[in-house]
Amino acid sequence: MRTEEVLKKQKGQSLVETIVALSVLMMGFMGLLALLTRSLAISNFVSENYIATYLAAEGIEVVRNLLDHNKMDPFVPWNDGFSNGDFEVEFKPDWLDVSLVSPSDRKLKLDTRTGLYSYSGDVSTKFVRVVSIELIDPGHLKVSSVVRWDSSGGITGIPIHSEVNLEDRFFDPRLPSSFSG
Repeated sequence: MRTEEVLKKQKGQSLVETIVALSVLMMGFMGLLALLTRSLAISNFVSENYIATYLAAEGIEVVRNLLDHNKMDPFVPWNDGFSNGDFEVEFKPDWLDVSLVSPSDRKLKLDTRTGLYSYSGDVSTKFVRVVSIELIDPGHLKVSSVVRWDSSGGITGIPIHSEVNLEDRFFDPRLPSSFSG
């Protein structure tokens, strides 16, 4: 009888050990799954910030192209066509075709064929770009390019309103510079 009791206790002990081992493995897999989920969310959040930063920089570059075009003609004021306000701008292959349009909170679209963002692409994105221009004085222009979007939330997973704001200042190249190096 004694051997039968010992065998029953060993079977019960094996069952408890198996349940504990499965629980430990399950906790490990759940932790791994949570880590992978957070990693993916953070990666997506960083990617959105990266894209928004380049879209904001492109907004400033479009304004710079317009200023450069004005500088080529000595009879045209360097800031011709610029006024105080908020505008939509987009890069176009023919840089003379760029114009400043009042913003309407339109989302930029991605042209999957070229990989360029514009207002006429085929895939709608979550990014809205507004370029603000301030004429400080006749020889000084301040340009702010803001890109806004609702991000996927990053670590928390809760959607948040995100924004990238870049600023640059331009000076009339025909005036003597007060900045001497």
